[in-house]
Amino acid sequence: CDDDTLNELLNELIVECRKAKNGCKWTGPRSNINDHLNSSCEYHSCELSKSGCKWFGKLSQIKKHLNEEGNETNNEKGDCEYVIVNCPRKGETITKYESYGKSRVISSNKVFECYWKGKRKDVSNHIEKECVI
Repeated sequence: CDDDTLNELLNELIVECRKAKNGCKWTGPRSNINDHLNSSCEYHSCELSKSGCKWFGKLSQIKKHLNEEGNETNNEKGDCEYVIVNCPRKGETITKYESYGKSRVISSNKVFECYWKGKRKDVSNHIEKECVI
C-alpha cells in the first residue's frame, strides 16, 4: 500500500470533531475536519479559558470576543471578562475646584493618569473603589 492510497483510506474514516470535549457533536470524513473547524464549529474556547473564561464560539468570533480596544467604526468592545485592560479613565482631564468662603473657583484643569491594569470584569469595582481619578 503506497502513501497516497493510505491517505485516501484515512481521509474516508469518519471522525469526531477535535472540539468534542467542548460539546461539538460533528462527525464526518477525516478529510473535512479542517473545513469544519475553520468555518462552522461553534465550540472553540477562548484563549483565556485557563483564567476562567467559559466562552465558546466560532473561530471567526474569537477576535471580536477578546477585543480590548474596540472596533474603529463602532468602538464595540469585546465581551471577554478576563482580558487585561487599562483603566478606562486613564488620561482624563479633571477640573479641580477650590472653595473660598462660599464661592468655588477652578484651581486647575489637569490630565490625571491612572495606571491600573486588570481583568475587564474588575473595571467597575476599580472605578468605584480604587481609581485615583
